[in-house]
Amino acid sequence: MRTLIKIVVFLMAAGLIAVGAIQTKKVLAERKAKSAPVKRTATTPRVFVHTIQPRTLERALMSTGEVRAFAEVNVVSKITGRLENLRLPSGKILEVGDEVKMGDVIAIIERSALEAAVKKDQAAVEVAKASLERAKVNLEDSEREKKRAEDLFNQGASAEQKRDQAVITYERSVAEMSLAKSQIAQAEAALFQSEVNLKEATIIAPMSGTISQKFLDEGNMVGLGTPLIKISQIDTVKIMSDISERHLALIAPGKTRVHIVADSYPDLQYDGLVFQIGIDLDVKTRTAPVEIRIPNPEKKLRPGMFTRVKIVLETFENVPVIPDAALIHREGKAFAFYLNDQRVKTTDVTLGIADGDYHHILGGLKIGDVVLVSGQRLLKDGDAVEIAQEAKQ
Repeated sequence: MRTLIKIVVFLMAAGLIAVGAIQTKKVLAERKAKSAPVKRTATTPRVFVHTIQPRTLERALMSTGEVRAFAEVNVVSKITGRLENLRLPSGKILEVGDEVKMGDVIAIIERSALEAAVKKDQAAVEVAKASLERAKVNLEDSEREKKRAEDLFNQGASAEQKRDQAVITYERSVAEMSLAKSQIAQAEAALFQSEVNLKEATIIAPMSGTISQKFLDEGNMVGLGTPLIKISQIDTVKIMSDISERHLALIAPGKTRVHIVADSYPDLQYDGLVFQIGIDLDVKTRTAPVEIRIPNPEKKLRPGMFTRVKIVLETFENVPVIPDAALIHREGKAFAFYLNDQRVKTTDVTLGIADGDYHHILGGLKIGDVVLVSGQRLLKDGDAVEIAQEAKQ
């Protein structure tokens, strides 16, 4: 019996020793595996990575807009006649795209009939003045006759009828004098109008700018109000955008920065400031017109163009950011894979504003951390990876 007990005790001790040896060997193997560099195999996933760097982000309001000229005017005819000349001062026929300066003669309406009218009215003024001189002579003569007749009547040497006739003649001369003066004023007014018409036959540019429209050619008959050309100023342009009333309090005219991109030039960004916010809102859309002024020295932006408007509401400078490609979203949360001792780990990422493809990092990662941006979807914590290359910043 004692022998059996000894045998059982011996076997149990031997078993414990064997188990301890196996466990110790396993622990040593795990430590060696952790301390040894990760061996790459043909099945090791290749990933692209991105190093977290500081960047300036903008919280912005996106909208659309329309380009309008800074100022524009239709040049119209103020008289009736044949359009004799529609040219630049150099003599070149005026065309769309030509530049004009304020005060340049750009059109002439046929002048011969107008010049004749001026001469006719000048002659009429001279005739009226001559009539006035004759009226003066008649008035002076009738005044002397009236005085003589009154003196003779008072002396009893003349009949009352002769005195009355002298008085009537005098009053008629006074009336003729007034009529002559009125005729001079009338003739001078007609002369002034004909001179104005002659002056209006020569049309000058009311402002400097670019010819944006040409409505007719030389030789056409024009009338009062007939449009000839349109002049537009586009060295600086206005961008008009309708903004919802709930955002208006965040926009400050003269301070709020704006980025403009036209569909015609998608790789070209124009920068400007909000100039003013309209007073009246559209009662249907509850939006207000916002005017943005943009320098346009190359005149690439043209009235009527469609633009995409980015109104900068707030700027965050030199903050850590993460590209959208590094984020994985599940159950309303965002997390990312990052490198840790040649293996990958996941971390929850707290995000702030987004600007394009980048998000402000509020927590979970810091500047200098290396995150995976491609090939991370099927990974799990602790997996070894092979870095294909650093993604472009």
